[in-house]
Amino acid sequence: FDASGVRRGGEFLVNTTTDKQQAASSVAMDATGEFVVVWNSAIDAPNLHNVFFQRFDSNPGAVGLSGIEPFPIQYLPNASPVAVTSTLLLNDSNGTVTGATITVEGFQSGDVLAFANTPGITGTYNSGTGVLTLAGADTVANYQAALRSITYSSPNAGSRTISFQVADGADSSNVQSRVVGSLAQLVGNILYVYGTQQLDVISISEAASLDVTVNGVLSQF
Repeated sequence: FDASGVRRGGEFLVNTTTDKQQAASSVAMDATGEFVVVWNSAIDAPNLHNVFFQRFDSNPGAVGLSGIEPFPIQYLPNASPVAVTSTLLLNDSNGTVTGATITVEGFQSGDVLAFANTPGITGTYNSGTGVLTLAGADTVANYQAALRSITYSSPNAGSRTISFQVADGADSSNVQSRVVGSLAQLVGNILYVYGTQQLDVISISEAASLDVTVNGVLSQF
């Protein structure tokens, strides 16, 4: 509806996920006619819910990403490539997406985002910045499948945040992100678990000794 209450378009789909509970929706609009729909969605992890949203322009045209997993992917250095997401949802009522940008936040040399080109979508990865660019006009369904097919691999320890954003030629979407990896690294027979301080290390050796280093001070058990 416009500011005078006249209907501007027909019914359109906000959320494509119908599994489990989808509830507690709310709508807010700004002075330009752009609006956002927010709702609560149950997820697979027990007793957890997540808040999703879609942003629309005044045409209306959805420019939203939602549904990415809220929990991190465990990844150890030099492991096989792992898919970043299998649940990310892409909505765009314009019907055609023209590109996407996927970024490794906290990038280190050797981090790789991989994508297998499709007939309508071509991927280019910048190994110096950790940015994967998808280009080519294609359907929403094909771009959603493309985003879900992207994998991450790295020889480096620690966590990274992988961020997704798409564009349809008129608008850019919100950003959806997921953490890959963690501050745990298995080296040989020793498991290192790093805390919030880089000097905080717990190591468990094959001889079953427990070494705890906190702020550079070693204690053995």
